[in-house]
Amino acid sequence: MVAARPPGVTVAPKPPVVIVVAATRGSTPREVGARMTVWPERVEGTVGGGHLEYDAIRLARLLPAGETGLARYALGASLGQCCGGEVLLAFVPGPQLASATTGDKACLALTCLPDADHRGWGMTLPAREAAKLIPPEEARLAAARGEGVVLVRGEPSWLVVGARQPGPHVLLLGAGHVGQALATLLAPLDCRLDWIDDRDDVSALPLVEPIPWQDVDPVSAVARAPAGSHMIIMTHDHGLDYAIVEAALARDDLAFVGLIGSMTKRRRFVQRLKAAGVSERRIARLHCPLGVTRIRDKSPQAIAIIVAAQLLCIWDSARDVEAEARSGAVAAT
Repeated sequence: MVAARPPGVTVAPKPPVVIVVAATRGSTPREVGARMTVWPERVEGTVGGGHLEYDAIRLARLLPAGETGLARYALGASLGQCCGGEVLLAFVPGPQLASATTGDKACLALTCLPDADHRGWGMTLPAREAAKLIPPEEARLAAARGEGVVLVRGEPSWLVVGARQPGPHVLLLGAGHVGQALATLLAPLDCRLDWIDDRDDVSALPLVEPIPWQDVDPVSAVARAPAGSHMIIMTHDHGLDYAIVEAALARDDLAFVGLIGSMTKRRRFVQRLKAAGVSERRIARLHCPLGVTRIRDKSPQAIAIIVAAQLLCIWDSARDVEAEARSGAVAAT
């Protein structure tokens, strides 16, 4: 027999539990800072899939309301996975997860974690936030290594997870069929996407909404974009495409300038750029046609996939360069 609830008494729903990849060792399916949110009836995001995620969801739903926890997984045969690495997951109720920005680094602060022995995980903290908790010299070395996880012992203990440089900035100019397909692919990725178009019939996508040109002039937007931005140009007007390309190539600090189109379109643009006095060095930075490879499938979705793959390859190479630079900085100290 189920006891009746007194009139006027409501039971607050259990808050969601956020699972964060707090540390990794060896080969793992997701990186430090990856996270998923678990409600009693659904989940959002992923920390790697397979039995790792299945068991993590189970633990999250068993976690008493308001409590936090840590779980360490060896990704071997006993877990039914073959990555071979190890993952440390942090579990924290959603309301206790606070976002913070420290200079050019973003982090998540998780508080009141159970005291446990996590030696050997090499947990560290980005410099600006760490200065409040650990000696500045240790924090400086942590930032140089590019590591972003720390367990700081104290009352209470603190775990700071996922502190890293913000994702690449992408300025996507155009919301035609390919632009919409590309925005759909880029929006969930670790990048900052600005999507600009003047079409009245373009509806917002689940994770991103186009900015109308009456609010932001596309050529001016290119001039104001942060250094290191990635330009993807695919408007409905070749004349506007050219104006945007010329504005982008006038800058030396953009990471990528990409233009949708054929080799014929590239040749015509190159001729106009040369006639306008743009140097060969600057013209060489123009990626057109776009994509990691040429394919026969001309559907918007297929083109968007190869363009997204091109950006992912560029970002991955850039991370390798940054990691080598950090390693050199640490070695020099």
